[in-house]
Amino acid sequence: KDGSVLTEVSAVVQFVADSIQEGPESFRVRLTPRLPAVAGTRTIHEVTISESRVVLPTGPLQTSEAGGTAPLEVRLAARPAADVVISLSTSDAAEGIPSSGSLTFTPENWDLGQTVQVVGQDDALCDDLQTYAVEVGTASTDPNYTGFSSSIPAENADDELACLAAR
Repeated sequence: KDGSVLTEVSAVVQFVADSIQEGPESFRVRLTPRLPAVAGTRTIHEVTISESRVVLPTGPLQTSEAGGTAPLEVRLAARPAADVVISLSTSDAAEGIPSSGSLTFTPENWDLGQTVQVVGQDDALCDDLQTYAVEVGTASTDPNYTGFSSSIPAENADDELACLAAR
């Protein structure tokens, strides 16, 4: 309306991974219009980056009612100050369950991945491919690892022969 021209500008900020235990980090971006500017003021935006301390696959994990399993490797991204207990469960135990309900990482073994198997569960239903999630949580006296939670999508393939033949 007023004759101003808006230009979209993109900026890429590359983050470098490290093993240093640290909390969320912030930086500021100052946007200043170029001259000749019709109208505009300086704008400062603060951006906060929080690193995930627990490294998980993105999924979906593939299991089957025929006993098919999917490996789930869990790692920590930085050395904890105290033991970290990772709890593992699923949103639907009738479709899949982890071979272990917990993993413990210590300040000594934090950099070694630990693997559990997610085991597909059988039923007598013609229920095709069923989705569920592996739920992951943490407990620790280290505040950097307290209260983390995440879900990994998973799928359990049907194995009822009569149902498969009918498709």
